[in-house]
Amino acid sequence: MWCGYGYDVIAQVGWMRQMGRQPFEPIHANLSQHLQISVRVLNHDCCLPLPACRERERMGRLTEVAKQTGLIVSLDGLAPEGGEAQLWLARELTTGITLRSGWMSQQDQAAFVHFLEPIDALKLPSLAITSDKQGGLATAVREVFPGAKHAFCQSHYLGNIAKCSSL
Repeated sequence: MWCGYGYDVIAQVGWMRQMGRQPFEPIHANLSQHLQISVRVLNHDCCLPLPACRERERMGRLTEVAKQTGLIVSLDGLAPEGGEAQLWLARELTTGITLRSGWMSQQDQAAFVHFLEPIDALKLPSLAITSDKQGGLATAVREVFPGAKHAFCQSHYLGNIAKCSSL
């Protein structure tokens, strides 16, 4: 079985949350007009379903890269209106494989540990993690991936510098 719509659905949901500041119910109503979607998909406590059939097919490539160099994992979240859950993605940068995605209503160390543990459960060596400086994330990365180097995203730094220089 092959799935082709997973990433564009994730992108659409992220766009509606980030740019449109839409809560879950209107997003679900909009998407359900265009495709079959489970009511649980947009639940705060449930991860977005990825095109798992494609990701499983690519597991061999992920394992190969992990053995050769170690995984390089990028972590980032989209923050919609205040108080709403954030959409978080963990992607392996060499392969482009999405390792995990999900809605996180809390962004503290315990929540990030819970989000990262399934990636660690793959038992593939991780070379480096890149993220922004979200509170609790650095300590969670050290806890779950103690041997990996952790760098902060340069795009966030450059964006912050540009904002400060325009003030």
